[in-house]
Amino acid sequence: MGRLSLEIVDRKGGIVDHEHICDTVEREGGCLEPGEYRVVVAKCRSFARKMMFLEAVKKEASSSSDASSGVGCSPLPLPEICERCRLERKHHRFGCLDELHALSCPMLQPGNGPFRLRKGGILIGEAHAPGFVLRSQELFLQLFDRVNKVLRRGGEVVVEVNNFSHF
Repeated sequence: MGRLSLEIVDRKGGIVDHEHICDTVEREGGCLEPGEYRVVVAKCRSFARKMMFLEAVKKEASSSSDASSGVGCSPLPLPEICERCRLERKHHRFGCLDELHALSCPMLQPGNGPFRLRKGGILIGEAHAPGFVLRSQELFLQLFDRVNKVLRRGGEVVVEVNNFSHF
């Protein structure tokens, strides 16, 4: 369980404002590695709409092995990940989604609970019982509109994943 907040930073790097946006949930076995992830809006074949994908931000000073591994993300390009996801959904055995859940597809998405999340998926919503969120679709659409507006204006949205046990 986590919280997604908006921090407005001035040109010198100081935090001007800190606003709570929504709560988040990840599947226990498929959490993202702590670090920074750039938000990219792209079409998802599984959801048949534009979604917010997360790409690991490569640090300039990090070693070449860290930069090439894409910490927490799949090294495959986004269209290839979507194609593997589509094929896995089409050909999975009835009742067995282990192969689908094992695919690394880091994205922010709507949903009630973590059962259908793939590796790296983060649910958006309002915290309810442990592991569940409410008002997910509504809060996801609000967040999507805000992120999309920033990206259309030439800005960059970065999500920082921290390793908190609980709030």
